[in-house]
Amino acid sequence: PALPTTGRDVIVIKEAPPPPREEVPPPPPSERYTWLPGYWTSRDGRQEWVPGRWEMPPRTGATWVSPRWERRGEGYVFTEGYWR
Repeated sequence: PALPTTGRDVIVIKEAPPPPREEVPPPPPSERYTWLPGYWTSRDGRQEWVPGRWEMPPRTGATWVSPRWERRGEGYVFTEGYWR
């Protein structure tokens, strides 16, 4: 069956990504910022670490849902992070 998409490219890999790297966030630019932890992605067939960063939420009360890899069938599918 086809995988559902959100209009973005679907990234599927055969092997599980490495465990997340331990990051110590630097001080935030202000108390209004939220730390978005780093994550592994796959680019050109290889795993690449995307470092965490501070970001201003798009609206009051917004919560960050981190990107993640989910096991589906014989592989792993990447779901991008988003504000909800």
